Amino acid sequence: MADDRTIASVGASLERLLSARLLDDPAPVAGARTVATLARTEDVRGAGRLTPPCLSLFLYRIGHDTALPALDLHYLLTAWADDAADEQRILGRAMQCLETTPVLTAALLTADGAWSEDERVPIVFEDLPTEVILRIFEAVGVSYRLSVAYRARVVRAETSRGRFWSEAGRR
Repeated sequence: MADDRTIASVGASLERLLSARLLDDPAPVAGARTVATLARTEDVRGAGRLTPPCLSLFLYRIGHDTALPALDLHYLLTAWADDAADEQRILGRAMQCLETTPVLTAALLTADGAWSEDERVPIVFEDLPTEVILRIFEAVGVSYRLSVAYRARVVRAETSRGRFWSEAGRR
């Protein structure tokens, strides 16, 4: 059963899955090693560890579904390269990967998340309006970059003490 390590485990699982796919031949950026990297605000601002070419996975929002005991992890995937076509190939490869592997199964989830064998984390494309993406970049303090949004839904996010969030916290 997922627990308080769930959020980090989903991010690490996505990073591992997408990095493996970006390293497939042919490379999205000729002659360069392209990987996916979990990004913090500082990384997106340019003061962190993003080294082009790469794909950043920026967890910009965590929410919960009021109808299910589920956490929604909202990621912004952004390509970083020195050329527009390279950025588009990076994003295309990432989108293709998540289209062909839309569910993180126990085999794809990192062990540190304490997942049960039957747990699944669906990854769904989120069609955010450009204005919303622009606001995210504005809040982070950088100029807009070509990005796509995805949502990972974690069901039964619980700890040994009960639900990951409290009913009172939802009001």
